[in-house]
Amino acid sequence: MLFRSIDDNYFALGGDSIKAIQIAARAGAHGLSVTIRDVFTHPTVAGLARAAGTRHAAPQGPVTGDVPLTAIQQWFFQEHAGPYDHFNQAALLTWLERADADALHRAVTALIEHHDGLRSRFDEVDGAWRQHVGTAAELHWLEDDLRHLSQEDAVREMTARADRLHTGLDIRAGRLMAAAVFRLPDADRVLLVVHHLVIDGVSWRVLLEDLDTAYQQVRRGEPIALPAKTHAF
Repeated sequence: MLFRSIDDNYFALGGDSIKAIQIAARAGAHGLSVTIRDVFTHPTVAGLARAAGTRHAAPQGPVTGDVPLTAIQQWFFQEHAGPYDHFNQAALLTWLERADADALHRAVTALIEHHDGLRSRFDEVDGAWRQHVGTAAELHWLEDDLRHLSQEDAVREMTARADRLHTGLDIRAGRLMAAAVFRLPDADRVLLVVHHLVIDGVSWRVLLEDLDTAYQQVRRGEPIALPAKTHAF
């Protein structure tokens, strides 16, 4: 999507609600307050410039404490009799070069520290499920070198071990995320598994972008500095 002038219409150029979320987030990183509604109401750069305000910075430290269940989380516990731990979304990434496993581990750990929802745990008290965001979370981490196998056998073994990662999450213990580096003959694969209680399709875009940012910063020997948080739920 390319704006040729400040009066081009965002939607006429192919803009949608997902890209609007990214616009709002990136404007916030520059100290501007732009909401999704602003993008829909003022779908030109000129209009947004007039509507944008100054963002009041959200607290950037860890946010902890009890959190009410969202409507979809309530639905999950009401409609499913259990077990609850295997209800996940995942991304399997092919690395263009051999992955730096240590840098990846540090980057994924930084994601859990930065995105408070990834530190959630869920407990059933008197028949009602509750959510609590803690100060730390357990990351299920795996490194596996399968280069001694044929490509076909390596893929088969990776799939089996990935299935075990999926079933290893524990919402009560706060283990909502797993990550693995699989070294295959042709290329490395990086698997991220996150419980669906704390991630959706839109969230993946943010998470993967932050993963790339943190990983590259570690590789360059820089401190990890992720985009500023928005206000906590």
